[in-house]
Amino acid sequence: MKNWKWGLGLGIFLFSLSLGTQQSIAHAENVTSADTTVVNSGDTKLDGLSANQISQLEAAVNNSKAVDPNDNVDIWKIISVETPIEELGHEFFKLFFIRDSFDINLGGGGDITTAPDYGGMVEDHNWFSQIPTETITRQSDDGLKLSAKYIKNGNSKKTAIIAHGYHGSNNDAASWAKMYYDLGYNILAPDARSHGESEGRIITFGWAERNDYKGWIQQMIETTGQDTDIVLQGVSMGAATVMMTGGEDLPENVRAVIEDCGYTSVSDEISYLGQNLKVPLVNRTLLEIHGIDRLNAAIKIASDELQEQAGISIDEMSSINQVKKNTLPQLFIHGDNDDFVPTEMVNPLFEASPAVYKKKVLIKDGPHGVSMAYDRLTYHTEVTNFIYTVSTMELQDYITKGTNLTPTAGNRFTAETKANLKTVLTTAQSVLDKKAAATQTEVDNVTLDLKAAISNVVEEAIPTTTELQAAIDQAKAAKAKDGYEFTAETQQALKDKLQAAEAVLANANATQAEIDQVTSDLNAAFSTLKEVKTTPAPTPTPKPDTDKDTDKNKDKDTDNKHNQGNLPQTGENQTQEKILTVIGATILGFTGFVLYKRR
Repeated sequence: MKNWKWGLGLGIFLFSLSLGTQQSIAHAENVTSADTTVVNSGDTKLDGLSANQISQLEAAVNNSKAVDPNDNVDIWKIISVETPIEELGHEFFKLFFIRDSFDINLGGGGDITTAPDYGGMVEDHNWFSQIPTETITRQSDDGLKLSAKYIKNGNSKKTAIIAHGYHGSNNDAASWAKMYYDLGYNILAPDARSHGESEGRIITFGWAERNDYKGWIQQMIETTGQDTDIVLQGVSMGAATVMMTGGEDLPENVRAVIEDCGYTSVSDEISYLGQNLKVPLVNRTLLEIHGIDRLNAAIKIASDELQEQAGISIDEMSSINQVKKNTLPQLFIHGDNDDFVPTEMVNPLFEASPAVYKKKVLIKDGPHGVSMAYDRLTYHTEVTNFIYTVSTMELQDYITKGTNLTPTAGNRFTAETKANLKTVLTTAQSVLDKKAAATQTEVDNVTLDLKAAISNVVEEAIPTTTELQAAIDQAKAAKAKDGYEFTAETQQALKDKLQAAEAVLANANATQAEIDQVTSDLNAAFSTLKEVKTTPAPTPTPKPDTDKDTDKNKDKDTDNKHNQGNLPQTGENQTQEKILTVIGATILGFTGFVLYKRR
């Protein structure tokens, strides 16, 4: 694989748009001073051309492979100023819009074999040719059978859909397929309508193709599941295709659009090429050959024929108008040495984008469509970082969604699913907080877990606690009637049920079944309270006055001391003591009376 066909397609006019990544079958010889044989027959179409140039032009005409021979381009009519304007316009129509209408392999994109990272692209193509692929098909809205290569990447829930350029095929997706595969993506590489294995006659530079890609998106969702994430990547015409697709109403599964060297619109590109691109071998621009008026008239005829045959106008084929409607994250990549789709076209595209997140990257020295061959590291790094940012944006969105998730009025989340969501939210936030230290796998896994936790949250009606509260109030107010009391057994049973009921009432996650059960238990305990007559307390036996007994004992002790050595206190002795006492009292009274009288 020494030479590449980066065919600048569109025959003499749109050669480069093909982004051909096929191996060259024949490499155009540079016209040098050695090519001195010049045909100067007086026929305007041949004036100034060498024999070698004429030979290659004739080969281009003879090798055209249109299904209908009438669709093959007549190169001589395109480069001749003598071609009637109607015929020139018709040749332009075939050149621009008809499949396989020419076969010009002039190496117009230049030799990239000396590019710094050319070897990496060769390895990518070798990988792509060897990895197992599945061919899948679908039918377009207008009945065409479309074909694509599908590469499954384990159990990945992510898919990159890669759009090739003009006059290319899904084999041209090799380098982008390898990059996304290494990032964990499944790969879908369609053949655009009227290219490769897909059916179709007319090429619309992304406009009709945008509906085809909407169909591929839906098919990938059906293939990998409703929770799949999809990135759209396109190069050259493929870049215009994904930009035009991005302006449509797409499923939320589509997470980002990445375009590489796409044009603002087909009319802008045709205008630029007509004035700036020198026709290979002839070394003159179409403007120089035909003049502005003749050129514009021919393009107008081609546009009218497209409208007549396909119902599409060149003016509709606008990438920038579609970009204005796309709020998805978008990455704009362009080589800063692109003179086919001029580098400056990326600026209005970027400015027109209202994307929630967008970035513009210029690859140093990159020509049209092959920037990866000139700075592979920067290209891969920018795409990887962009996708990581987009993926964490998704994670942040789901964290916000999960945090703010509320049940519908009158409902609540079940305790189990609510607890699971809380756990996953905590894990997700910890991964997000790691920022660049988090691996893509971590981000992807926790995002999927969070999406699942949110979708699996179950609602249930908020339980009614009115009856339970009434039962609790009734139990607390329970009182036996006068003269009666509750039996210890039934009173303890009520106390136990009341405690259980209050615990359930305080539990915010209690189910209706739990509430109903404790309500029933508490009411049953209340209804089975048993009363018995109150038993009077027995009259207590008076306690002996131990203090008085002690005093008496003391008196006895004193008397005993006084009587120590005396006879015992008999009855006779007691009578004598009484007589003596009376006599003593009489004497004292008389003495007192005498003394009073003397005074």
